[in-house]
Amino acid sequence: MTPSELLRIMARLGCTQAEAGELVGVSDRAMRMYVAGERKVSPAVAALLRLLVAGKVSGDDVRWALKRRPLAL
Repeated sequence: MTPSELLRIMARLGCTQAEAGELVGVSDRAMRMYVAGERKVSPAVAALLRLLVAGKVSGDDVRWALKRRPLAL
């Protein structure tokens, strides 16, 4: 994912760098580095952002998953 694609996705989601970082579970610094092109966006973060922008998962779904609750199987 390129920095420009990341910025477009954040704009479509209507979130700041900090909000996007919180949403996908990375630090503010990591998001700044992604946007500046100083660090490559991980495939997992890129996939999650693409799923969010496509409406396949919601922000609430992601926040729930990031709480690291034990799975009830």
